[in-house]
Parts: sequence; structure tokens; C-alpha cells
Amino acid sequence: MLASIGPVVFEVQPLSILSVDEAGAADFARKDIVGGRPGYEHMGIGEETTKISARLFPERFGGLDSLAALESIRRSGVPQMMVRGDGKVLGFMIVSRIEQRSSYLDPAGVGRLIDVDIDLIRAAAPSAASAFAQLFGLFG
Repeated sequence: MLASIGPVVFEVQPLSILSVDEAGAADFARKDIVGGRPGYEHMGIGEETTKISARLFPERFGGLDSLAALESIRRSGVPQMMVRGDGKVLGFMIVSRIEQRSSYLDPAGVGRLIDVDIDLIRAAAPSAASAFAQLFGLFG
């Protein structure tokens, strides 16, 4: 396992992670001072984002079901636990955007090679009710 987002597991096959980009910010309130440099007051943690670039070869290894599960998670808006392959818990993430690029289309119009970019935003843990509703929605 390379990583997981909720029930979706990224492995070498069928859905493989190519790269992970992480960014974090801090929020500050600017306080102007006459005749001097402005002061800044730390207001807390800003937005923390992660971008995952992945690739799948559905004709050879499958993986379209994992992609469909990610889309379902994105539509639900419920934060999902993200865990790295070494077991490190990265926290709850919202899947804010998924971009797919299909190439080498087969006769049915499905790409033989699909590159996927997944944008995640760190979030608070979901309520128990929304987590269970989303979980049952994945399998129903």
C-alpha cells in the first residue's frame, strides 16, 4: 500500500501514485503602524493542501472502481482519513477536485492510460452521522 484515502487504497497496481505535493500556510492579521513596518499577529493554522498525481491502466490492471469511489467521496463532501503506506496518519482530508486525462482510447471510449490529479484539503473529523451515511452510500 502506498497510501489510502478512506476506503480507496493506492497500490502499485491498479491505481499507482506518481507524486505527492503538500503545501501549508499560516494566517496572520496585518496591523499597520504609522511610520514603521506593519506588525503581524498570528491567527492560527491556514489551509493545508495535498495534491496526488496517480496513473491507472484500466484495460490491463483495472482500477476504474477505485476512481468511481474517489468521485463518490468527492461528491459526498465528507472528510476521509488519509494514511500513508508506512502507517503514518495524515489526518482527515476533503477531496476537493479530481481531474482525469484519458489517452489511447479503446473502442468503447475508455482510456487505456488514465492520469488522475486529486486535490485534497485538510479538514476537521466528520460527524459520526455523516461518516456512516457516506460509508453506506459507497456500497449501496
